Amino acid sequence: MSDTSTIDLHDERNAAEGGSGENHERSAPEIRFRLFFKFSFVISLILVLTMTITGWVLTSIQEDALIKEKEKSAEKLIQFVATISAFHIERFSYFVLHENAEMLQAGQGMDADVLSVIVRDVPEDKTKQGKKLHFNGRDPAKIDVPAKYWMKKSMPCVYHGGGANKTVGSVEMIFSLESVFRTIANARLAFILIMLLTIVVIGVAVAWLLMRLVVQPLKILTDSADQIAQGNFDIVVNIQTRDEIGFLGGSITGMSRELKESFSEIASQKEEIQKYSQNLEGMVEQRTAELNSANKELTAVNKQLLSELEMARRVQQGIIPSAETFPRRAELSIGSSYLSMASVGGDLYDVVRIGRNSYGFLIADVSGHGVPAALITTMAKVSFSTHSLFGVPPDEICAKVNRDIHRIIADLGYYLTAYFGILNLENGIFQFTNAGHHAALVWRKRDGSIEKLDSPGLFIGISEDGNYETRVANIEAGDRILLFTDGIVEARNPAGDFFEYERLYDYIETHSELTPTDFVDGLIKTVDAFCDGKPADDDRAVLYVEFVQKMDDN
Repeated sequence: MSDTSTIDLHDERNAAEGGSGENHERSAPEIRFRLFFKFSFVISLILVLTMTITGWVLTSIQEDALIKEKEKSAEKLIQFVATISAFHIERFSYFVLHENAEMLQAGQGMDADVLSVIVRDVPEDKTKQGKKLHFNGRDPAKIDVPAKYWMKKSMPCVYHGGGANKTVGSVEMIFSLESVFRTIANARLAFILIMLLTIVVIGVAVAWLLMRLVVQPLKILTDSADQIAQGNFDIVVNIQTRDEIGFLGGSITGMSRELKESFSEIASQKEEIQKYSQNLEGMVEQRTAELNSANKELTAVNKQLLSELEMARRVQQGIIPSAETFPRRAELSIGSSYLSMASVGGDLYDVVRIGRNSYGFLIADVSGHGVPAALITTMAKVSFSTHSLFGVPPDEICAKVNRDIHRIIADLGYYLTAYFGILNLENGIFQFTNAGHHAALVWRKRDGSIEKLDSPGLFIGISEDGNYETRVANIEAGDRILLFTDGIVEARNPAGDFFEYERLYDYIETHSELTPTDFVDGLIKTVDAFCDGKPADDDRAVLYVEFVQKMDDN
């Protein structure tokens, strides 16, 4: 026999309506009117408070949501700025930091409401702020937006390279929340107007609904909840209304059944846990054996990786030309050097024969280090060699190489800078194209001056449609062309000072009488002496070409 308790709304209604006499019939309308009036007044007052609180809460939630959305947008933006700033800090490209800050503070092409962007280096004293690396970062004192509308964000600039992460600076950005608070103020004003227009109608309607639909069903629901609290899960709530109260009654009935099933399931799971605890010691031993086996496998894999890394180093040494493989021409004398900071590196130089009496000279630097960068340098060497044909100018060659490289590494986050020039030995005409690299330096024998050969151009691999430009210079007999990568001018000593162009110019001017091979060897030694034992932060590649004489002069 079932002990299910059934509470029926119809029974309570019949009991409440039965046995009414003459006095009840006379006073019923008056009682209903008084109750309705009291309910209307109370509900209207409650609605005023409720809607006021609700409006405030909703707009506060909306305000929090807008601020959180603003914070997410700000986090993404500052993370992006920190990432690109880390690269440019590491490369000493401070003019790019200036341009980025100027664009963000001007709000060009975005709705982030950036008030200030300041990039700093890493201070030696951790209790102090680093030095600002760009002069146009807007100081907080010069911001015309009130400070109560500010949202400050800061993030370290971490440079990812060489298999390790290095903090090279920090970014501090201030965003404006003025638009958020203006939106919330307008929303609150609109809510107050709507509340004033609807409060009376809602109050009367709610009072009437409470009288008819809520008071009596709530008593049934309360009794049912009390029985469930006492541990009686065999409850069936029978409310014959098709509204939320009726739905809640059905939910309570379902909840009581689910609770009964849940307690039964908990008891069953308790037994399983006890059994599992008994077998836990054996499982620990089994896991330990599995971990030991996995460790042996990892050791073997690591040994294999080291072997493959050594093979990659030898392959890279094979693709980079040396004095033995340079062209043997009376018109040319070439010196070179390549030092990678790891087993394999991301720098590249090459000498490519184009036609009978023209040679292409290439220097390139891949973003990042290690095996991925080495693979990209190999692809770049093959692509430049393939597309370097007689009669094709350097800008077209760079454009074709860019398409090749972009097709392979577009989604990998890598790119490379490159400088490619073609020297005609018959007339000394030098055609060159710069793809975001350091410009070539030409030492002029006639007066000992140093000339920079540069042209505008995007990094290779960063976009499918790179724009490049070919420019022309006349190289005379005895002139020398120097190509180099970041590792030369951005080499740093223990104090954090850079080698920079000024020291490079001094070395060129004072060692112009050396042969190209001796010149390059001396330059590498000079940079090492400047670094004073500090490990290299980047690969170092140098290609030095002396145009001995024109073919017509033979």
